[in-house]
Amino acid sequence: MLVKEKLQEYYAISPFGEDGDINKDIILLYAGPYLIPMPNSNVRREAIPYHDLHHMFTGYSNSRIGEGEVGAWELGSNCWQRPITVLLNLGGLSTGFLYSPRRMCKAFLRGCRSRNLYSLPLNKIYTSKVTEIASYMFVDSSNDNNRLINYFGLFGYFSLAVLAIPFLLVWGWLYAKINN
Repeated sequence: MLVKEKLQEYYAISPFGEDGDINKDIILLYAGPYLIPMPNSNVRREAIPYHDLHHMFTGYSNSRIGEGEVGAWELGSNCWQRPITVLLNLGGLSTGFLYSPRRMCKAFLRGCRSRNLYSLPLNKIYTSKVTEIASYMFVDSSNDNNRLINYFGLFGYFSLAVLAIPFLLVWGWLYAKINN
């Protein structure tokens, strides 16, 4: 099965519809215990197919905890190719840590042993077999020699996530004020 076909199946059962909410003008993002309205920027729209593919391949849900897990996984897998993903994932991570810190740690460490898809062109991903992309993403998980370094990285991301919550809250509040 091709990735494009699998993604269509994923969207058919997801709460976001057939396009992953790419075409919405306003989206709601998790930041700690809050859902914050944000403009759906073009930069975010470019990142969403990758993020959704990561949900599909990792098996993390679209719940608050699942968004935190995929955020932790993406941060662990070095998602710096698209800086917007770091900011969005910090919001998800802050939420995930409130509800299930242990699962966030597991997802982050899994990400440290994985590759994300942000560096690959979407058309190449879509026309590849699901098994090929899965083999690319998930590398040997038996080598945990850098566990302490990984935990230090996770602590750093968690600290940033805590700092990001007030920024995201103010952004959402200002956006709501301007548009009402």
